[in-house]
Amino acid sequence: MPYNSSIGRCTLHPDPHHRSQDQEIRDIVLKRKQLQLNTHQLAQIVAHASSDPNAEVCGLMGGTWQGDLAFPVCIASIANTAPEVALQFAMDFRQQAETMSKFYASGLALVGIYHSHPVGPPYPSATDIAEQAYPEALHIILAPLHQIDCPPTAAIFAGYAITAWTITNRVAKPATIRVSRPKR
Repeated sequence: MPYNSSIGRCTLHPDPHHRSQDQEIRDIVLKRKQLQLNTHQLAQIVAHASSDPNAEVCGLMGGTWQGDLAFPVCIASIANTAPEVALQFAMDFRQQAETMSKFYASGLALVGIYHSHPVGPPYPSATDIAEQAYPEALHIILAPLHQIDCPPTAAIFAGYAITAWTITNRVAKPATIRVSRPKR
């Protein structure tokens, strides 16, 4: 069953320096279909979702691309400033801008945007799809396992199903999440 798109809302603030309309970027986006996360990174986003299980939590992942594989190296939690945090997310504009500036200054790309669905499955809602502003980034959605049937593309970690998606031209396609142990 799809996430109830009539109640889910998200707001990501467009970056004025972002070239999301550029055809070259759109061509590259279509090839980006995998996300490499280690167990520490999964634990970080699950801990964020668990810290407020009744709200949609959100954050950004800065990293690098190698072909169609995204490697996050920095995961930043961003405050949800939506009026109804249980049903939607709106990233705090200042935090989002500061985080993205730090990514870019460090030579990192925005490789992922994550948020939780506390009462729905880890599929993009119609609002998630319609309001996405960064088609080059993977969209990661996590939901508690006890509330859903587990999607076949989900990574399972600490009681959460975690999925990744490419969203381009208002079409969401599942991406693969590869999980590894962190390097020592």
